[in-house]
This record gives sequence, C-alpha cells and structure tokens, in this order.
Amino acid sequence: LMIRNIDLVPKQMNGETVSAADAAIAATGYEAIQWFTTIPPESIRITVQDGWMSLEGTVACGHQRQTLREILRHLPGVKGLSDKIVLKPECAAPEAA
Repeated sequence: LMIRNIDLVPKQMNGETVSAADAAIAATGYEAIQWFTTIPPESIRITVQDGWMSLEGTVACGHQRQTLREILRHLPGVKGLSDKIVLKPECAAPEAA
C-alpha cells in the first residue's frame, strides 16, 4: 500500500523493521505538512520508530520549525517528537508595508 510515495508495508530501514503503524504515522505527517503549511514536504524527512517521530531537513525560519512541531506532535499515534530541523542562515524578514 502506497500513499504519496510512502510504503505502508512493513520494511527494513537501517536493519530494523518499520511497522505498518509507524509508516502510517509518517504518511499522515507528510499529509499534514501539505495541508497546513507552505513548507515543501520534500524539504522535511519524517521517520517514525515505535510512535516516536523524528524530523530532519531545512526550513527558512524558526516559525516554520515551530509550526511543524505543533502540527505533528498532536497527530494520532505520535508518542514523542525529535526535532533535528536546521534553519537556513538567512531568515527573510517580512517587508514593511
């Protein structure tokens, strides 16, 4: 079973089996990023192990990182969140109106 290039069949990753439940949590995470943010989902890597979600990737500003944490930590099945997201050095300041 595939959802947007995410395999929901248990498989091996780094020598350990990824359960269907963990794969489904990751798939839900990518869907949430698409629906609730302007952050390109391909810029974030989500891995899930026994319900613990790990985020890796790069975002433009701190508020994007915070948005990701707030959205993803409340998804069903997520027991905890590890944030390894890196901020781009240049955080574009909003233009004055």
